[in-house]
Amino acid sequence: MLVLRWRYQGKRFSLALSLPDTAANRKQAKKLANEIELDVAASAFDVTLAKYRPEPIANPVAQSVAQTDTIDLWDSYTLHHLELGTSPQSIAARYHPIRANLERLGRKIEDENTAKELIYLLQSRQSSRIVNQNLSMLRGFGTWAVKQGHWTENYFGAIRPLKVERAPRRDKPFTAEEVKLFLSTIKTDPSGNPRLHRQRTPPQVVRGQRLNNQRSHQRQAVRYEAQRHPKKTTLAR
Repeated sequence: MLVLRWRYQGKRFSLALSLPDTAANRKQAKKLANEIELDVAASAFDVTLAKYRPEPIANPVAQSVAQTDTIDLWDSYTLHHLELGTSPQSIAARYHPIRANLERLGRKIEDENTAKELIYLLQSRQSSRIVNQNLSMLRGFGTWAVKQGHWTENYFGAIRPLKVERAPRRDKPFTAEEVKLFLSTIKTDPSGNPRLHRQRTPPQVVRGQRLNNQRSHQRQAVRYEAQRHPKKTTLAR
C-alpha cells in the first residue's frame, strides 16, 4: 500500500492512500503530493488532511470493500508503530504476517465473532504460542482502533489466549531402573550398617584376578611371614 509522509512546521504527517503499489497508482500519489506542496507554499495546507484523503470507491462486491476497510486500519496501525520507532525488521516479521492473514480472512472485523474467526484462522496455521503473541498484538490494535474512533469496543479484548502444551512432569523422581541402579551401588559392611561403595579407580585384572584381590593376598602373605620370623627385641637398660 502507498503512503505519503512529509513534515510541516516541524510536525510529521502521513497519509495512507489505500492503493496498491503499481505504476498507475504511483502517478496518482505523485499528483496528490504535488497538490499538498502547492497548498503548503500558498499557506492553504489542511492540517486535518480531510482535503487530501481519497474518496471511497464504490465496489459492487461488499466483501472486497470490507476487506479493504480492515486492511486499511491495520496499515494505519502499522504506520503508527513505525513512526513510534518500531524497526522495519520488526514490522516485516510481526505486522506483515497478520496483514496477510487478514487478506486470507476476507472479512471486516466488526464484532467479537469476526475477531474470533481471525483467531481460528491463525490457529489453523500457527502454533498456540505464536497465536497468543499475535492475539496480544491484535488487542493492542483494538485499543488503538477504539481511541481513533473506528471501533466502539475492542473486539479482541474478551478473547482468551490458547493453552500452550508443556512437557509432561514426572510424578516420581526416579524410575524403577534408576532405583535398581542406585541400590546396586550400596553395600553392607560387617557391622550391618549400609555404606555407599565408591570406586575411585577402574578395576584392573591381573592374571585373572582383580587388583584389589591381589593386594589382599599380598597383605595376608606379609602377615604370615611376620609370624614365622618374629623380630628380636632388646630391653633397654
